[in-house]
Amino acid sequence: MSQLNFMKKLAVLFCLLTGTLSYSQGGYDIKINIKGLKDTMVFLAKYNFDKQYIVDTCKKVKNGNIVFKGKKDLDKGVYFLVSQEKIRYFDFFVNENTKLTISSDMADMVNGLKAPGSKENEDFFGYIQFITNKNIEFGKAKDQSKSLAKPDSIKFMTEKMKALNEAVLKFDTDYLKAHKGKLLGDVLNLKTDKELKDVPKG
Repeated sequence: MSQLNFMKKLAVLFCLLTGTLSYSQGGYDIKINIKGLKDTMVFLAKYNFDKQYIVDTCKKVKNGNIVFKGKKDLDKGVYFLVSQEKIRYFDFFVNENTKLTISSDMADMVNGLKAPGSKENEDFFGYIQFITNKNIEFGKAKDQSKSLAKPDSIKFMTEKMKALNEAVLKFDTDYLKAHKGKLLGDVLNLKTDKELKDVPKG
């Protein structure tokens, strides 16, 4: 499964969970910096069951600096940043903490994601980064196998898939155990096909 499909899958899971959760937060202050961002306007959006809706708009993006600020409460759940071309950049959690600082880089959006002061988002970004890098590792192995004779290629990819499967399953199991009972763990625990179905099979 590609990174895009994986994120779409997570989006569906988020929709199932976050539509019923609403907490009084007393306003919000979300600061985002994305190196290399060309947008002059971006949107803050939220998943709500099978729908997605715009929560706020930053109309003056300069040098990749984005600020979403409001006095109204934000619902607890999963939000995402949307470009002016309606491209979703990344997802993040809003829980008890609604004063967030997030940064990344257009050169590598996923691996560049950081959220200092928000362990929940740091942990979530770490999860996505691990899966993304396993996707990349699989793609490189697939390209490498093309230069091999068919029997060797099959053996190589079989061994590679087994190793990736074991790595993803162990990471997934340990991760969910560490986040049991938390919003992040509850969301990711909804995944039903854990054994390497997060890694593409070609």
